[in-house]
Amino acid sequence: MTIEELEQIAESVRAENAKFDHEINVCMGTGCLSQHSDKLRDELVKAVDASGKKAFVRRTGCMGLCAAGPLVLVDPEEILYQHVKASDAEAVAASLGGEPVAALQCDLREHFDQQVHVVLENSGKIDPEKIDDYIARDGYQALLTALTDMTRRSNSSDHCQRAAWTRRRRLSNRIEMGHSRQGYRRHQVRGLQRR
Repeated sequence: MTIEELEQIAESVRAENAKFDHEINVCMGTGCLSQHSDKLRDELVKAVDASGKKAFVRRTGCMGLCAAGPLVLVDPEEILYQHVKASDAEAVAASLGGEPVAALQCDLREHFDQQVHVVLENSGKIDPEKIDDYIARDGYQALLTALTDMTRRSNSSDHCQRAAWTRRRRLSNRIEMGHSRQGYRRHQVRGLQRR
């Protein structure tokens, strides 16, 4: 696959998503799924279709607070709903573009603002079973940079530095834990010196 092909995939997904005024992201993480978020998603699809509003209902990965699940995030307004049931689907669909459903709305900014998502930065925003969603959110950009913009020498140099750091870290951990032969011998020698 080429860079151009990845960009085409990203643009096609973005163009498809641009057809909708709203995105309704339904958490399908284990905690929310155990509380029937799959049935909630099905009811939201029906309610959105019945309302005639332009909204896309997407299943997503874990949104991060299972105790408040099932969670639903409405974009672009960034309205987060908690403890949403299938029976609430019509109210959520009716609220699109208007006032949020106050009984379901929650503000977890104090919980989420303290977190820095690195690996899971797109969780709650993409369908984990659709790689095109990830590509549309600039997934694989670091890989593309490594393959195209970085020289072979800088790649190998960076890799060697990271590998050396990792080896030093592992060795120091083993010594601290007394798991290496050398670390154990040092421990024995220190014990003899103390006598």
